[in-house]
Amino acid sequence: MLKHMPFEWEEIGNFTHRAKVIGGWIVRSTWLDTAESMVFIADKDLEWRVIEPKADPIIEKSTLANDFKC
Repeated sequence: MLKHMPFEWEEIGNFTHRAKVIGGWIVRSTWLDTAESMVFIADKDLEWRVIEPKADPIIEKSTLANDFKC
Protein backbone atom coordinates (compact mmCIF):
# COMPACT_ATOMS: atom_id res chain seq x y z
CA MET A 1 0.00 0.00 0.00
CA LEU A 2 1.29 3.43 -0.96
CA LYS A 3 1.91 5.50 2.16
CA HIS A 4 3.70 8.54 0.77
CA MET A 5 3.39 10.13 -2.65
CA PRO A 6 5.58 13.19 -3.26
CA PHE A 7 3.65 16.06 -4.83
CA GLU A 8 5.64 17.28 -7.84
CA TRP A 9 4.49 19.19 -10.92
CA GLU A 10 5.55 17.68 -14.26
CA GLU A 11 5.33 19.77 -17.44
CA ILE A 12 3.21 18.06 -20.10
CA GLY A 13 2.73 20.90 -22.56
CA ASN A 14 2.82 24.64 -23.01
CA PHE A 15 1.59 26.17 -19.74
CA THR A 16 0.23 22.77 -18.61
CA HIS A 17 1.48 20.61 -15.73
CA ARG A 18 0.30 17.50 -13.93
CA ALA A 19 0.93 16.00 -10.50
CA LYS A 20 0.29 12.49 -9.21
CA VAL A 21 -2.28 12.28 -6.44
CA ILE A 22 -4.08 9.38 -4.84
CA GLY A 23 -6.56 8.04 -7.39
CA GLY A 24 -5.31 10.01 -10.38
CA TRP A 25 -3.81 13.32 -11.44
CA ILE A 26 -4.25 17.03 -10.84
CA VAL A 27 -3.78 18.95 -14.10
CA ARG A 28 -3.02 22.66 -13.92
CA SER A 29 -3.10 25.11 -16.80
CA THR A 30 -1.86 28.69 -16.49
CA TRP A 31 -1.83 31.58 -18.90
CA LEU A 32 0.45 34.59 -18.48
CA ASP A 33 0.34 34.19 -14.68
CA THR A 34 -3.12 35.76 -14.71
CA ALA A 35 -5.45 32.81 -15.23
CA GLU A 36 -5.22 29.34 -13.77
CA SER A 37 -7.42 26.28 -13.85
CA MET A 38 -7.12 22.81 -12.31
CA VAL A 39 -8.97 19.58 -12.85
CA PHE A 40 -8.79 16.10 -11.32
CA ILE A 41 -8.33 13.23 -13.80
CA ALA A 42 -9.30 9.85 -12.34
CA ASP A 43 -6.65 7.20 -13.09
CA LYS A 44 -6.45 4.82 -10.15
CA ASP A 45 -3.38 2.98 -11.46
CA LEU A 46 -1.62 6.14 -12.74
CA GLU A 47 -1.34 4.70 -16.25
CA TRP A 48 -1.59 8.00 -18.17
CA ARG A 49 1.46 8.29 -20.44
CA VAL A 50 2.24 11.59 -22.10
CA ILE A 51 3.16 11.26 -25.77
CA GLU A 52 4.63 13.86 -28.10
CA PRO A 53 2.10 15.34 -30.52
CA LYS A 54 2.60 14.52 -34.18
CA ALA A 55 4.03 17.28 -36.31
CA ASP A 56 1.63 19.00 -38.68
CA PRO A 57 2.16 17.78 -42.23
CA ILE A 58 3.68 20.25 -44.64
CA ILE A 59 1.10 21.10 -47.29
CA GLU A 60 2.09 22.82 -50.49
CA LYS A 61 -0.08 25.84 -51.24
CA SER A 62 -0.32 24.79 -54.86
CA THR A 63 -2.26 21.64 -53.85
CA LEU A 64 -4.86 23.41 -51.70
CA ALA A 65 -8.43 23.28 -53.01
CA ASN A 66 -7.53 21.09 -56.01
CA ASP A 67 -10.82 19.24 -55.50
CA PHE A 68 -12.74 22.42 -56.33
CA LYS A 69 -11.12 23.14 -59.72
CA CYS A 70 -13.48 23.20 -62.67
